[in-house]
Amino acid sequence: MIDNIYNISMKKNYHREHILSKNEENKSYFKDEQEFENERNRIGGLLLLYGRDNESSGNEPYSEKLKTYSNSFIWARTLTENWYHSNKRFEDFNLRFEAKTGIKFESEKKFDKDALERRSKLLFEIVKQIWTPEI
Repeated sequence: MIDNIYNISMKKNYHREHILSKNEENKSYFKDEQEFENERNRIGGLLLLYGRDNESSGNEPYSEKLKTYSNSFIWARTLTENWYHSNKRFEDFNLRFEAKTGIKFESEKKFDKDALERRSKLLFEIVKQIWTPEI
């Protein structure tokens, strides 16, 4: 699915962003290079960014990437603390979403293995809400 979205979006100059860049800090969250490579490609660790934004963030540490994410699409913005302070409508949505699913959107000060798992589960719940018909 992500490859289809990625291929379609490339026509508009969007790029796939790995939240977990190839740097020593991120690699240290995993037992070895293979686990790092496998895990960083999980859906919860990927974003779409405008081409130049993605190019400028490169292999920056996550704390620096948050500056780019704060001016990007909503999915990326939800990683940043400022998103929650400035968006009352989203806060209301998030409370309803959590009541329904038991999971909520949260900023991530550090993007490690646990954050990757939370984001993957969050995306799974979003997909379930969209594509699970109510009986």
